[in-house]
Amino acid sequence: MKKRERHREFGVGARVIVNEKAPGGYVARLGTVLEIVLGSRYGVTFDNQKGLTVYLDSECLDPVPQVPSSRNGRRTDKGRMRVR
Repeated sequence: MKKRERHREFGVGARVIVNEKAPGGYVARLGTVLEIVLGSRYGVTFDNQKGLTVYLDSECLDPVPQVPSSRNGRRTDKGRMRVR
């Protein structure tokens, strides 16, 4: 028996990455949620394809991992402090 997936919820503007449950060649693409259709289906535009909106179910999407920050709140780049 297969474990039932819980539907994830994303808001408009959320950054997502497509996981292995998605159809075809969409796996591992980064994108932004543009619209929500029927509560669990999302219109996503990918970073490398402007103007194209693809509609995917929530189980095909994962949130983009956040970059960890150092203890003082600044992000680090390969162990060095970033100069602004």
